Amino acid sequence: MRNVLRPAKPESLVRGAAQWKADLLRAIKAEELDGSDDNKRRTKKCRKRYNQPDLRQALEEMYGHLCCYCESSVGESSYSHIEHRKPKSVYPRLTFEWDNLHLACQICNTSKGARWDEQYPILDCVKDPIKEHLSYRFGCLGPFRWHHSRRGKTTIDHAGLNRPALLEQRKRVADRVECIREIIRTTTDSATREELRSLLRRETSGRYGSLVEWQLNRDSDA
Repeated sequence: MRNVLRPAKPESLVRGAAQWKADLLRAIKAEELDGSDDNKRRTKKCRKRYNQPDLRQALEEMYGHLCCYCESSVGESSYSHIEHRKPKSVYPRLTFEWDNLHLACQICNTSKGARWDEQYPILDCVKDPIKEHLSYRFGCLGPFRWHHSRRGKTTIDHAGLNRPALLEQRKRVADRVECIREIIRTTTDSATREELRSLLRRETSGRYGSLVEWQLNRDSDA
C-alpha cells in the first residue's frame, strides 16, 4: 500500500452521481417498506451504477493497475474491483462519491467486505501518509506488513495483507531485489551499477513497489 494522487472526477460521475444517489436512496427506502424481490433487485441495480468504463479506467490509471491495498496486479487473472473504502452497504450515501472509490484485487476486496472500524478506519492511499502507519519486517515466510498505528493494524487485518500467498509473492520480489543489490555491491563496472540502481528505482512505482522502496531505504548501498 502506498500513496497515490487522485485525478479529476470522471465525467460519468460528474453527470450522473447526484441522480444515482437519489435513485439509490429511494430504492433502499422502498425495500425497507416492502422487501419484495422486485424492490431488492431494484436496489441492487441502483448500487451498481458506479461501474462505468471511464471510472474504472481512471482508477486503473490512478493505481497503475495495482490493488490499492496489496499492490498485486489486477485485471490479469481476475477482474479488478471498484472498492468502496467506506462500504456502500453501510454508507449508501457515499456509493458514488469519487473520494470513496479505489481499485482493489478480488481477494483484498472480499477480505475487507463490509467491515469498517469507525475508531481506527482503514487507511486511504490518497489522504493518509501510508509510511507513518505501515512498514515491513522479514519473517521466515517472507516480508510481512508491520503496523505503526492502530489504523495500520486495521488495514492489515481487514485486507488480509499478510495472507500466505501474498507473503510468498513478496518473498520472490525481496529475494530478487537483494540479488540485484548484491551485484551492485560487488561489481566493479560503474555503468552496470548505475543501470541496476535505475532499475530498482523504477520498480518502487510498480508491483509491490512499497516493499522495494523499503528495502532500498534500509541502507544506501543501492
